[in-house]
Amino acid sequence: MRKLTPRATPYTLPGYPDYLAALLHARGISTVEDAQDYLNPSVDQLHNPFLMHGMKEACALVRQAGEQGLIVAVYGDYDADGVCASAIILEALGKMGVKAFSYIPTRQSEGYGLNLDAVQVLAKQAAVLLSVDCGITAVEEVALAKSLGLRVIITDHHTLPETLPDADAIIHPQLAGYPEPHLCGAGVAWKFACALLGQPEAQNSLDLAALATVADMVPLQGENRVIVSLGLPAIQHTQRLG
Repeated sequence: MRKLTPRATPYTLPGYPDYLAALLHARGISTVEDAQDYLNPSVDQLHNPFLMHGMKEACALVRQAGEQGLIVAVYGDYDADGVCASAIILEALGKMGVKAFSYIPTRQSEGYGLNLDAVQVLAKQAAVLLSVDCGITAVEEVALAKSLGLRVIITDHHTLPETLPDADAIIHPQLAGYPEPHLCGAGVAWKFACALLGQPEAQNSLDLAALATVADMVPLQGENRVIVSLGLPAIQHTQRLG
């Protein structure tokens, strides 16, 4: 159901015309400082990726995979968010010299998320299973992956279930009070890339994070707003064939 936004009520902010102050207030902006941040997104407003649950553990697993020459299977989703998230992580792993490949399930025959048949196939091809934009509800699938000897990293943004899968690391913005709980899957993947590479290097994939943030229709507030604001100009100058 479409959510209706109430008509803006009168409001004043020093230095802003009343109509703009009213519009900002309707979006929860009630101070001059918040208004300045909202209207002028910058990299300074991005949060430390290591504030996100599981980030330290996931980075250690990836670096260990690189040191040991292990292959990582990046299990994504077939929508814009999942494909962009897969590309972001694959690029990051490639820059680190980690061997990796992408697996996108078939919409018609496999459906959304991890599935048991795919896990069995990937266990023969990789040592690490890394999900993007899916996996937070895959209790049975992760248990199978672990029984087959896979190390499992889950990165997701969907609603948390009562029981989390027993993965080696879970990165999720709604765990442990991360300041921006409404990132899309590619947004979570991009924060993972920031943790692995450093933010300056990871900014090369901001175009993909921005595209996915818009396509997945998450709230354009907070960190999401910064990602889109910085990423849209990058799309205009991208060298990507797509």
